[in-house]
Amino acid sequence: MHNKRTDRGFMEFWVCGSRKKKGGRCPVGGSINHENLKKACAAVLGLDTFDEEVFHDNVDFINVPERGMLEFHMKSSEVIIKDCPNTGHQDCWTAEYRAKTSEKRRKKPNCKGSSVMTGKIKCVHCGCNFRRATQPSATLESGKAYYWRCAERDGCGTVGLREDLLKPFIAETLGIDEFDDGEFEKQFDHIEVLSAAEMVFQFKDGRTVSRTWKQPKRVGRSWTDEQRAKFKKSIKGRYTPEVRKQMSEHMEQLRKERGKAWRREK
Repeated sequence: MHNKRTDRGFMEFWVCGSRKKKGGRCPVGGSINHENLKKACAAVLGLDTFDEEVFHDNVDFINVPERGMLEFHMKSSEVIIKDCPNTGHQDCWTAEYRAKTSEKRRKKPNCKGSSVMTGKIKCVHCGCNFRRATQPSATLESGKAYYWRCAERDGCGTVGLREDLLKPFIAETLGIDEFDDGEFEKQFDHIEVLSAAEMVFQFKDGRTVSRTWKQPKRVGRSWTDEQRAKFKKSIKGRYTPEVRKQMSEHMEQLRKERGKAWRREK
């Protein structure tokens, strides 16, 4: 089903119709950004831009076997697999919406997505604040981890800081056993981030403390036999003869264009 959204700027996307049914739940999940869908259609049809007439003349229907993947069933009986990642969140995060959200968080510090550290962690390289982001985690019980990253995503090479590892380091700087929101707010004016390991703590009383932080080495969780089997099945289904042929042709073209140094070039 085709949907539109305006709360974060105008967006168009497609979702499974089962969401509209009471208690309905689609096993594939996710949504398909309208612009990304048109780009995928154009690529499959060999066009520079999407053409509705050409699409109707050549495509019978599209299946969505799994999230981020499209299965084009052509009127010629050919089946073409095409990746179509959902970039809806990135697309809606425009400069205008970012400024609006920042202003909202400044006026209401306890709003969704903010914390006591919002606006307090600053990047020395580009002068932007760090923002809190959520990322899936296979090692944490909650299934997600919070990271602080520079708001200037393009051009700033500052590494993200994982919150559950950063908080004990801040508590140590304050000389307390564990991180406390009240103590953080009371004592710190802001934190300047020079790199993933170097920080300068600016206290409200005028003191400055420079510290080097060695982040603990991450330890991953081993896959279960069920997870390995599911992954193998997914990979096997993804690499159809048509996809393998396309990859072979692509690699052959790269070798012709780049010569012996094709592996080292980006």
